[in-house]
Amino acid sequence: MSGRKVLIGGGSGFIGSALGETLKRKGFEVLNISRSAGSGKVTWSEIKEGGIPSDVHAVVSLSGANIMEKKWTEERKKELLDSRITPTKILADAISNSKEPPKAFVTGSAIGIYPSDPSLTFDETYPALEKPAENFAIEICQQWEKAGELPNNISSKVRTVHVRTGIVLGDGGALSQMIFPFKFGLGGPIGSGQQWFPWITLRDIAGIFAHAVENDVNGVLNGVSPGIVTNEEFSKGLGQVLHRPVILSVPEFAMNMLYQERAFLVTEGSKILPKRTIESGYQFKDTNIVDALKWAVEKGKPTDLEKTIVTKLKETNCKIKFIFL
Repeated sequence: MSGRKVLIGGGSGFIGSALGETLKRKGFEVLNISRSAGSGKVTWSEIKEGGIPSDVHAVVSLSGANIMEKKWTEERKKELLDSRITPTKILADAISNSKEPPKAFVTGSAIGIYPSDPSLTFDETYPALEKPAENFAIEICQQWEKAGELPNNISSKVRTVHVRTGIVLGDGGALSQMIFPFKFGLGGPIGSGQQWFPWITLRDIAGIFAHAVENDVNGVLNGVSPGIVTNEEFSKGLGQVLHRPVILSVPEFAMNMLYQERAFLVTEGSKILPKRTIESGYQFKDTNIVDALKWAVEKGKPTDLEKTIVTKLKETNCKIKFIFL
């Protein structure tokens, strides 16, 4: 399988696992970078000491800790930055020092690089790296993309692509956290609900990364669906798919109290379109939010907490039929 190897940092994660399966279906051999050795793996130590393995077609950097998971203390901010910048820089350095560099270096980034301005529409032509960082999310993304830049003598030989990922809908990820109250008829829009909600399905974001690996693509690609919706439209769509009413809303002040500095990530949103992604030839599978949610929900499984709640309701003869019963 000469020239069909793809090396992935972060290949065991939510997007990385889906990408690995997508690439295998396309005939690629996938090598995941791991802390420990094993079949189909190389270690970070081996990359740092020996460089990129021979006969690698593309390198993908997807490592990064969950930005919403914990409070943004100074220690956590350092962890969020290091988890993205350090592995990306290791791979960039290894490619730069390689005698036989890969054809492509595809790095993760996020739509957090765009400012929250509901009056504007953003696409890949927006000079995001040249703007001051208005918040920590922008700072992370700017440093993340800069860590993936290659020297001029190497960038002329290696295609570099930055995929700015939106809110990914699939079995796991953000949807697994958002869906819980909706299943019990308690979900609804956040704040006014008019903030933009730049979404994408897991199979499409994996498809975009695979597209960048396979095709003659350079620069920035927005990993968001062209069928952008507001938070309210997303909430109504999820309620429709789950056959649940959407009559409640989550006050913005509650999110500010719960998430503090992180709250703007859910209370604000920008209209972001995948202009260059479409122009590069990628064909989206999911552009309608309701159809996308149907696909994503079918892939999902009830959590242990949901199972416990259902069991307790059954024990008390509560006559409510849940989607996962």
